[in-house]
Amino acid sequence: MHFQRQPADGVKVRPQITPGNGKFSLAAPLTFYFVSFVSAALIAFYTPSSHPASIYSLDNFMGPLTEHLVHHAGYVTCTDAIQTPGNVLCFHVHRMPLPPLLLAALVRIFGNRYLAVDLTKIALVLIPVAAAFSLIWQKLYSKIDSHLRWQASLLLFLCLMLPTLIVDVIHLQVEEGYSFCLLAYALAVLLFGVGKNQQHLRSAVLFALAVAGLYLTKSSMVLACTFLVGFYCWSVSQRKLRAVVLLITICAPLGWGLYSLHVTGRFTLGTSLDGINLHKGNNADFLERYPPANDGSLDRYDALLSDGRFFANEWDLNDYHTHASLIFMKAHPVEDMRGDLRKADIFFLSFRKIGSERYRGMLGLATDASMLVFRLLLWSACLLALHTLWRGTVERRRTALLYIGIVLTVAAPYIVGFAFTRHASVLILPSALYLIHWRLNGNSVSGASRGAAPEPA
Repeated sequence: MHFQRQPADGVKVRPQITPGNGKFSLAAPLTFYFVSFVSAALIAFYTPSSHPASIYSLDNFMGPLTEHLVHHAGYVTCTDAIQTPGNVLCFHVHRMPLPPLLLAALVRIFGNRYLAVDLTKIALVLIPVAAAFSLIWQKLYSKIDSHLRWQASLLLFLCLMLPTLIVDVIHLQVEEGYSFCLLAYALAVLLFGVGKNQQHLRSAVLFALAVAGLYLTKSSMVLACTFLVGFYCWSVSQRKLRAVVLLITICAPLGWGLYSLHVTGRFTLGTSLDGINLHKGNNADFLERYPPANDGSLDRYDALLSDGRFFANEWDLNDYHTHASLIFMKAHPVEDMRGDLRKADIFFLSFRKIGSERYRGMLGLATDASMLVFRLLLWSACLLALHTLWRGTVERRRTALLYIGIVLTVAAPYIVGFAFTRHASVLILPSALYLIHWRLNGNSVSGASRGAAPEPA
């Protein structure tokens, strides 16, 4: 609260409250959450064609696994769909647990009602996004310029509503629809919630839970999770907070590995489908099959990759495909490199939606436009980060390294395996967060060559 000087006649002037002096309010984050939820819910409500007749019919094993969990049949799916027909295998560690366990819990509450479960899922995944927005709003609250606050708010909301991302937000089967929000929150903590005067136990616990949840959504996120935890431990000075983050996050891979050891006899940090996913992107016919035609996926080639073999169990199948893909990579390095370049093109450059249904009409045009916006966001953030690494101050180089590290650790498993555009969509919000941070701290390269002292994040 700031009092202006009294004029000569002794009349007091009313106190003026500036954003930096007032008390922070949750009104803005709650408004952001409410508007985002209503917008996403309306999109989900008015796109009934994307709703399957039953949640149990969801692809990627999500539906059958959810059905088994709901009916207490265990964390298992038995099928011959991905190997030689007639070779029925029961898979126990084929999907990371957070998405199917969440769906099973929601189905037990609401029944097999797609819209009710979908709306609840939307409400839940938007909580970490709103929490990330709250961290940004607190950081921006000290800025007297209100235009910056509303620019950041509008950018985050528009990114969230891009068809390229909202399709994952409102659908139930793809893991990206669960991982995007946790990745955004974890990055927001490192960008806006960690500093010399911002090292709190609550923030450490929430960050660790977000990273643990991110790992439990998709096995390909293990590199990104490792990088996030390492960067947090490098950024904070208190050993207690480092210990808390390490203890919480290590529980996720340890718990999943011990479960796998109990039910399958093998400790693993990933899934028993990682081998065939690696083989899909590294085989003699890959360049002819990728990118897949007719807006499809590579799943149709699973049985062909198994080459008529019969497998004793899920790990036998996993080991065969892992070994076959490694043999191909060693024997055909040039062809494999061409495949990796094509995957990188799909992940970083493509304006087409690859690996899932392409929409027609106005929705198709909106999706194409959103792909253009996403690419501009991604390229702008990457170029700014790379330029900052070259000429920025020490502190700004730190945050640039954080963003580039996230991009690379998220992309790496898909460049090695195979990449679809939905895999890259989880970088939409991180790119927006980095651009907001860059804008908040002004010109990222100013002062570097003049020896200016680094500024706090």
